[in-house]
Amino acid sequence: RKGKAAGPSGSASDAAPMGELPSLDDRVLAELAPLVAKLADSGAEPRALLQALTKLRQAFATQIDPPIQELIAVGGLPPLASRLSSPETSPVSRLECAWVLTNAASGTSEQTAALVEAGVPGAAIAALASPQIAERHELCDQLLWVLGNIAGDGDSRLRDHLLFDGIFSALQVLFEQMPSFNWHLQGRAQVLRTMTWLMSSLCRGEPAPALEAVDCCFDYFVQAVAGSEDEKLLYEALWGICYLLEGATSTADSSLRSARLLAAAGEAPPSRAHPLIQRTVLLARRTVTDPNFPLPVPALRLLGLFVSTSAPEVVDAALASGLVGTFRSILTDSKAPEEARRDAAWALSNAAAGTPAQAKAVVAEPR
Repeated sequence: RKGKAAGPSGSASDAAPMGELPSLDDRVLAELAPLVAKLADSGAEPRALLQALTKLRQAFATQIDPPIQELIAVGGLPPLASRLSSPETSPVSRLECAWVLTNAASGTSEQTAALVEAGVPGAAIAALASPQIAERHELCDQLLWVLGNIAGDGDSRLRDHLLFDGIFSALQVLFEQMPSFNWHLQGRAQVLRTMTWLMSSLCRGEPAPALEAVDCCFDYFVQAVAGSEDEKLLYEALWGICYLLEGATSTADSSLRSARLLAAAGEAPPSRAHPLIQRTVLLARRTVTDPNFPLPVPALRLLGLFVSTSAPEVVDAALASGLVGTFRSILTDSKAPEEARRDAAWALSNAAAGTPAQAKAVVAEPR
């Protein structure tokens, strides 16, 4: 979901296409240069700084293709990172910085790498720890968007840079402090959605991150799936779990990740239904009310991963949780997407290829 920000309080659009670096526009260079010079001026008054940042945001907002390369060419990234991390920068100016950087991180991998080299990840993490966040949910959300666009880049080395920068420690502190913040309910919900998307992005990519680097996500995603009814948050949490399981590098690692996931959701008796899998089955059957976040897609993917593991106890728990009936209904639904029906057939074939008792359970499932 890497993409451009629609505005300080807006939603996201689709990601900008990746490709070769664009040619520079002399007119845009001339427009951006004095604005960047004002950002780099340590003696700039707060009002003049805000005016420069506002004009910079407008330069990005009024063009179909943001002038990312021009901003890099005129040296705009370091002063933006510096202003973002400085406690002397006002909340409004910080929001403008974050908005521009969110859009700057929506370009190619080479352009996003320039943000990392300029210290943008560290600046955003530092800003998340600012006391200003307690009163400004929109600033918090935009900072998470900056980090999410970097984490979601196709170059996994940029994701790993965030992991090495201690992003999960910062997110943990933010999550623990959030109940005390003076945010309204809608703002709190939006921040949690964006945080979940960011964490999901940190768990994906090739090569997958090491298990120890993302282990804390198991507990968060399980808590989100079990306790939330927000479709956007659930959608990202389910995909996050899928990425964690798909990141296994061996059969033993796959079994370890599956066991870690089910343990995070609470132990269940052997061969009995597991609460997390039961919840996933319910979500897989859920009617899609928001086509941009079709819950059944990642839910079905996750159920398929449960029965493809080499751990027989996980497959047993999945079968006991009603998985077969869900996939059978998809296979027999002529209106179901072809991809969903294919995934259902794949999952059932994996379950039937297990132990004799598991194969019998697949056949004996009531219709």
